[in-house]
Amino acid sequence: MLKGTVKFFLSQTGKRYGFIIAEDGSEVFFHFRQGQGFIIGPSKPIFSCRTQTRDPKVGDEVMFEIKTGPKGYRADPWGFADEY
Repeated sequence: MLKGTVKFFLSQTGKRYGFIIAEDGSEVFFHFRQGQGFIIGPSKPIFSCRTQTRDPKVGDEVMFEIKTGPKGYRADPWGFADEY
């Protein structure tokens, strides 16, 4: 699981996507619909499949996993670090 900070988020209806700056400095695309909550795991947080209800804001810390999509890498799933 990776950690990063929201760089940009477009909250316009029908869009709801943005970019995360990972701890290594790379930028990762994310979409609101991949947002999930966490449950406590034995050694690390586990995504709970509970959907997000609040929009991310610039500067929010998030935790995420990387998947490869048709346009490259994306954060999927992702969740707010302060919820863990």
